[in-house]
Amino acid sequence: MVYKRLGNLGMLFAVAFIFAVGCAASFRYTKEFCKTYSVKPGTTISVYNRNGDIDISKWDKDEIEVRAVITSNRGKGELDKVEIEVSTDGDMEIRTKYLKKRARVSVDYEIKVPANVIVGRLESSNGRLDLVGTKGPSVLKTSNGRIDVEDAEGDIDAETSNGRIEIENVSGYVNARTSNGRIKITGTAGISRIRTSNGRIKVEIPDIKGDEVEIKTSNGSVDVYISPDLNADIELDTSNGKISLHDIKLEVSELKKTYVKGKLGEGGVKISVDTSNGNIKLYKL
Repeated sequence: MVYKRLGNLGMLFAVAFIFAVGCAASFRYTKEFCKTYSVKPGTTISVYNRNGDIDISKWDKDEIEVRAVITSNRGKGELDKVEIEVSTDGDMEIRTKYLKKRARVSVDYEIKVPANVIVGRLESSNGRLDLVGTKGPSVLKTSNGRIDVEDAEGDIDAETSNGRIEIENVSGYVNARTSNGRIKITGTAGISRIRTSNGRIKVEIPDIKGDEVEIKTSNGSVDVYISPDLNADIELDTSNGKISLHDIKLEVSELKKTYVKGKLGEGGVKISVDTSNGNIKLYKL
C-alpha cells in the first residue's frame, strides 16, 4: 500500500513538472515601440517587416503614429536582437532591423496616418497586411498571411504566397495574387489580374484597365459580376465544372458545357476566366 501511494505521488510530481515546463516554454515576452512623427502632406510611407503583421489605418491627426510590439516565447534576451528603424529623410521608411541572424521574434505594427499621406509599399515575410481608409497607390506583399484592404484610395497591387485576399471599396484598380487562398474584390474602380492556385474567386468588374483582364484559379469556383456597359471579348473555361450566365447579354460565338466564348457590347479588351476545377458564373453588375 505504501509503495502504491509513493507511485501515485511520483506520478503527480511528474505531471506537475511537465505542466510547469510547458507553461515556461509558452511564456511570452514583449517589448513595445511607440513614437509619433510630423510629416508633410503627400509624404509616402513604406514598411518592411520580416515576421509579423502590418496594420495601417487613417486617423484625424496631422502626424504619423508608429506602434510596434516585439514578441518572443524563446526568452527575454531575444527581444534585444531586433530594433525598429525609422527614416524620415524625405519620405518615411520603417524597417524591422535584425541585429542577430537568428532572432526568434515576431514584430507586429499598428500605424496611424493622416489622410494626406500615401501608403507606398508594405512587405512582410510572414504576417497579415491590413489597410483601412488609406491613400495609395499601394503595393502589398507578404509570403505567408492574408491581405485585407477597405475604404482606400488609389490602385492596389496585392500578393501573398499563402493566404486570402479581400479588397473592398477602393477608388483605384486592383491586381491580386495568392498561391493558396480565396480572393474577393468588390466595390473597386476595376481589376486587371486576379489569380490564385487554390481558392474561390469573387470579383466585380465595373471598368477595364489595360489590354487584358485575367481571372484564374487552379482549384475553386469563380463568380464574376461585370458591368453590361463594357465592350469586351470574354472567354470562360473550366476543366471540371459548369458555366452559367445570369442576366448578362453576351453574343456567344462558341458554347460548350465547360467553355464559352462571346462578345460583350461591341467587343474589345479580352477578359479570360479560367479554373481547372470549379464552376464559373457570370453575372450582371
